[in-house]
Amino acid sequence: MARKPNLTLAVLLLLVAATCTSCAAYRWFRESVTNPEFQAIVGAISEVCGPQYGAVARLFFRTVNAGFGCSVYSAQNRPQVAELKAGPPKPGELRLEFDVLKEVVVQGRSCAFPVKDGDSLTHKDNFRVFFRANQSCHVYVVLLGTTGKLQPIFPRSQWTTGSNPVAANKDYFIPHDEWFFLDKNTGTEYVYVLASKNAKPDLEKALDELNRANQTVQPTGPMPLKEPVILTRDIEGKRPSQEPRVTTMPDGKTSAVFQPFLFAAKAGELLETRWFYHK
Repeated sequence: MARKPNLTLAVLLLLVAATCTSCAAYRWFRESVTNPEFQAIVGAISEVCGPQYGAVARLFFRTVNAGFGCSVYSAQNRPQVAELKAGPPKPGELRLEFDVLKEVVVQGRSCAFPVKDGDSLTHKDNFRVFFRANQSCHVYVVLLGTTGKLQPIFPRSQWTTGSNPVAANKDYFIPHDEWFFLDKNTGTEYVYVLASKNAKPDLEKALDELNRANQTVQPTGPMPLKEPVILTRDIEGKRPSQEPRVTTMPDGKTSAVFQPFLFAAKAGELLETRWFYHK
């Protein structure tokens, strides 16, 4: 005689599964529907790049939110980040030094200096991205330009020889032996850096979708954003590195003297934004 199914247990399992799904769905619903900053940035990308590219961009942000639990703020409304106390990291703690570097010619010599949030660059300026992790981990870097294009720049063989997982305590520069330069579309530029102890296959798929979409997208102008929009994940704290770095760039010609910011991740994952005005 066949055993009758336990309907009560089956119903409970279904409720648990539905609740877990609902929690994830609600978190995404909350970010994408009730968060005005999120609506602003996705809407602005769709407006200048078209609804098809906007859907790919939405997938990217949705994947970042699902994988990192990010928060979205305007530059004015972002909560103050706690200062990271001096001293070595906690056992297993992921820390990342990260900066955007601007090329400056001093007495005929090319040097590099950090770009702070809210600084201004023009189409005549060159810049590159620097990061260094205290342990082997997976790092993803994405540029959001004034025209709404989201461009993955790490890992990507076009710009760097580095790949994931990155090595511990190693300097990475993007591009590896060149500089990025800006076009003549003014607005706000963003650099997103994401770091995790584990690989993010869903994020990697979303980045592949962006690379494919970038081959055909034709932006119609700069994004109509009134103020900068910041993506971040709650972090343990940040502070300037204890010692300024004096680094010879990979091109062998540029000396970079800078004091990068050091970020400590919570739960082994980190998401930060560096932004600057493009004038």
